[in-house]
Amino acid sequence: KQWYQRRVAITAGQGSISSSECHFTSCDPGSKVVIVNGRVTCVACPLGTYQNKQNQTSCTSCPYDTYQDTESSVSCVQCPENSITYTDKATDLQDCEGPEITIATGKSFSGSTSVIYDKRTQLASNLRGKISSFKVNRGDWYIFSGTRYGGSKIRLNEGTTRTDVTDSRQYPKISGLGRGSFYSIRPVVTNVMCYNEKGLYYTGYRSKTQKGVVCQNWRSSYPHSNTNTY
Repeated sequence: KQWYQRRVAITAGQGSISSSECHFTSCDPGSKVVIVNGRVTCVACPLGTYQNKQNQTSCTSCPYDTYQDTESSVSCVQCPENSITYTDKATDLQDCEGPEITIATGKSFSGSTSVIYDKRTQLASNLRGKISSFKVNRGDWYIFSGTRYGGSKIRLNEGTTRTDVTDSRQYPKISGLGRGSFYSIRPVVTNVMCYNEKGLYYTGYRSKTQKGVVCQNWRSSYPHSNTNTY
């Protein structure tokens, strides 16, 4: 068999009136066609964009909740579960945000370790007071001395780490912190994070948009009609 590379004639834009404005090119996916001084050039799609087709004149922005940290990409990378981005064209994993805490049953993160996110179905409502070490990776979290978020609560700020919750010498000092504090845990609800896609797949605790607008309950038909039933 003989193989050949397909060459496609394109124009730099709409409204062309002459065949002289047609240019032959063969740009691979991950790049876009750029015409400079009548010459066709293939330019790599920049960070935060992708192109999965040949011979295209533009790159597509990575949608919300995805990112791309490599040029010449043919797709975008999905953010970790329950993390989001606030803009499209995200260029780094660090652009994916969302409350996250690591907890372990043993000191210095030994024993059984879990990473908890801001999602109602993944929150721990009965940890039975067995947590010995933790690290608040993103956002602030409440821990409760009772199951199902009952009893007294303690706020853990982002960045707070304990390799041994019973060691009162670790900084910063947190009054009442101990294994008995960890019976349930959930993130502090703030308005600094906004979930997109109209909240369709969101199952966490936030009830306001980034600008402070109160969200409508899914079971409510006011002020917006709701045709779905639950």
